[in-house]
Amino acid sequence: NALAPLIYWQTFDSPGTRDGYAKSGYPPPDGEMTPEFVLDVSQRVLGRYGLPLRPVGQGTSDAAHWARFLDHATANGMPEVSVWRYGVTQGDVWSLLSDRTPSGQEYTVQPGDTLGRIGRLWGVDPTRIAIANRLADPNVLSVGQVLCIPLG
Repeated sequence: NALAPLIYWQTFDSPGTRDGYAKSGYPPPDGEMTPEFVLDVSQRVLGRYGLPLRPVGQGTSDAAHWARFLDHATANGMPEVSVWRYGVTQGDVWSLLSDRTPSGQEYTVQPGDTLGRIGRLWGVDPTRIAIANRLADPNVLSVGQVLCIPLG
Protein backbone atom coordinates (compact mmCIF):
# COMPACT_ATOMS: atom_id res chain seq x y z
CA ASN A 1 0.00 0.00 0.00
CA ALA A 2 2.24 2.70 -1.36
CA LEU A 3 2.60 4.85 -4.45
CA ALA A 4 5.58 4.36 -6.76
CA PRO A 5 5.97 7.46 -8.94
CA LEU A 6 8.32 7.12 -11.90
CA ILE A 7 11.03 9.75 -11.46
CA TYR A 8 12.52 10.04 -14.96
CA TRP A 9 14.49 13.26 -14.94
CA GLN A 10 16.21 12.61 -18.29
CA THR A 11 13.87 10.52 -20.43
CA PHE A 12 11.01 13.00 -20.11
CA ASP A 13 13.15 16.13 -20.25
CA SER A 14 11.64 17.72 -23.33
CA PRO A 15 10.16 21.13 -24.12
CA GLY A 16 6.66 19.61 -24.11
CA THR A 17 7.11 18.01 -20.69
CA ARG A 18 8.61 21.15 -19.18
CA ASP A 19 5.71 23.19 -20.61
CA GLY A 20 3.22 20.68 -19.19
CA TYR A 21 4.73 21.00 -15.73
CA ALA A 22 4.68 24.79 -15.99
CA LYS A 23 1.04 24.87 -17.15
CA SER A 24 0.14 22.68 -14.16
CA GLY A 25 1.72 25.17 -11.79
CA TYR A 26 5.09 23.46 -11.42
CA PRO A 27 7.62 25.26 -13.60
CA PRO A 28 11.03 23.55 -13.53
CA PRO A 29 13.62 25.80 -11.87
CA ASP A 30 15.90 27.27 -14.51
CA GLY A 31 13.93 25.19 -17.04
CA GLU A 32 15.77 22.04 -15.97
CA MET A 33 14.30 18.64 -15.09
CA THR A 34 16.31 17.41 -12.10
CA PRO A 35 15.83 14.47 -9.74
CA GLU A 36 15.00 16.93 -6.96
CA PHE A 37 12.39 18.78 -9.02
CA VAL A 38 10.56 15.62 -10.15
CA LEU A 39 10.62 14.20 -6.61
CA ASP A 40 9.26 17.46 -5.16
CA VAL A 41 6.40 17.65 -7.67
CA SER A 42 5.54 13.98 -7.15
CA GLN A 43 5.46 14.48 -3.40
CA ARG A 44 3.24 17.58 -3.68
CA VAL A 45 0.79 15.93 -6.08
CA LEU A 46 0.67 12.45 -4.52
CA GLY A 47 1.14 13.40 -0.86
CA ARG A 48 -2.55 14.19 -0.46
CA TYR A 49 -3.37 10.47 -0.70
CA GLY A 50 -1.65 9.77 2.62
CA LEU A 51 0.29 6.76 1.35
CA PRO A 52 4.06 6.28 1.50
CA LEU A 53 5.93 7.21 -1.66
CA ARG A 54 8.48 4.74 -3.01
CA PRO A 55 9.92 6.53 -6.04
CA VAL A 56 11.32 4.61 -8.99
CA GLY A 57 14.46 6.29 -10.31
CA GLN A 58 15.82 6.44 -13.81
CA GLY A 59 18.25 3.52 -14.05
CA THR A 60 19.95 4.82 -17.16
CA SER A 61 21.24 7.91 -15.38
CA ASP A 62 24.72 8.38 -13.94
CA ALA A 63 25.79 7.93 -10.33
CA ALA A 64 26.01 11.67 -9.66
CA HIS A 65 22.32 12.14 -10.49
CA TRP A 66 21.47 8.98 -8.57
CA ALA A 67 23.25 10.24 -5.46
CA ARG A 68 21.19 13.43 -5.67
CA PHE A 69 18.01 11.35 -6.19
CA LEU A 70 18.77 9.13 -3.18
CA ASP A 71 19.73 12.00 -0.89
CA HIS A 72 16.69 14.09 -1.80
CA ALA A 73 14.27 11.17 -1.52
CA THR A 74 15.65 10.23 1.90
CA ALA A 75 15.72 13.81 3.18
CA ASN A 76 12.06 14.15 2.20
CA GLY A 77 10.79 11.05 3.97
CA MET A 78 11.08 8.59 1.07
CA PRO A 79 13.87 6.24 2.19
CA GLU A 80 12.78 3.34 -0.04
CA VAL A 81 13.50 3.65 -3.76
CA SER A 82 13.61 1.37 -6.78
CA VAL A 83 15.62 1.38 -9.99
CA TRP A 84 13.92 1.66 -13.34
CA ARG A 85 16.09 -0.30 -15.73
CA TYR A 86 15.49 0.73 -19.29
CA GLY A 87 18.42 -0.54 -21.28
CA VAL A 88 21.39 -1.03 -19.04
CA THR A 89 21.84 0.58 -15.65
CA GLN A 90 25.41 1.78 -15.27
CA GLY A 91 27.64 -0.16 -12.91
CA ASP A 92 28.42 2.91 -10.83
CA VAL A 93 24.71 3.29 -10.05
CA TRP A 94 24.55 -0.31 -8.77
CA SER A 95 27.73 0.31 -6.74
CA LEU A 96 26.22 3.45 -5.26
CA LEU A 97 23.10 1.54 -4.24
CA SER A 98 25.06 -1.34 -2.74
CA ASP A 99 27.24 1.07 -0.73
CA ARG A 100 24.21 2.62 0.97
CA THR A 101 22.60 1.34 4.13
CA PRO A 102 19.54 -0.74 3.20
CA SER A 103 16.38 1.32 3.32
CA GLY A 104 13.46 0.56 5.54
CA GLN A 105 15.60 -0.12 8.61
CA GLU A 106 13.66 0.46 11.78
CA TYR A 107 14.89 1.34 15.23
CA THR A 108 12.85 1.23 18.43
CA VAL A 109 13.65 4.09 20.80
CA GLN A 110 15.22 2.95 24.08
CA PRO A 111 15.40 4.77 27.44
CA GLY A 112 17.93 7.61 27.25
CA ASP A 113 18.01 7.73 23.43
CA THR A 114 18.44 10.99 21.57
CA LEU A 115 18.47 11.56 17.82
CA GLY A 116 22.17 12.33 18.12
CA ARG A 117 22.88 8.97 19.75
CA ILE A 118 20.70 7.10 17.24
CA GLY A 119 22.38 8.96 14.38
CA ARG A 120 25.84 7.95 15.63
CA LEU A 121 24.67 4.36 16.07
CA TRP A 122 23.45 4.15 12.47
CA GLY A 123 25.95 6.55 10.88
CA VAL A 124 23.17 8.90 9.76
CA ASP A 125 22.81 12.65 10.36
CA PRO A 126 20.16 13.13 13.11
CA THR A 127 18.47 15.83 11.03
CA ARG A 128 17.84 13.28 8.28
CA ILE A 129 16.26 10.91 10.81
CA ALA A 130 13.99 13.73 12.04
CA ILE A 131 12.96 14.63 8.48
CA ALA A 132 12.40 11.01 7.42
CA ASN A 133 10.10 10.50 10.41
CA ARG A 134 8.41 13.91 10.17
CA LEU A 135 9.14 14.62 13.82
CA ALA A 136 7.42 17.81 14.97
CA ASP A 137 10.04 18.27 17.70
CA PRO A 138 13.29 16.35 17.16
CA ASN A 139 14.09 16.71 20.88
CA VAL A 140 11.04 14.68 21.93
CA LEU A 141 11.25 10.90 21.54
CA SER A 142 9.14 8.28 23.29
CA VAL A 143 10.45 4.96 24.55
CA GLY A 144 9.06 2.31 22.22
CA GLN A 145 8.63 4.75 19.33
CA VAL A 146 9.64 3.11 16.04
CA LEU A 147 11.80 5.27 13.78
CA CYS A 148 12.61 4.72 10.13
CA ILE A 149 16.36 5.07 9.59
CA PRO A 150 17.07 6.67 6.19
CA LEU A 151 19.79 5.60 3.80
CA GLY A 152 23.26 6.16 5.23
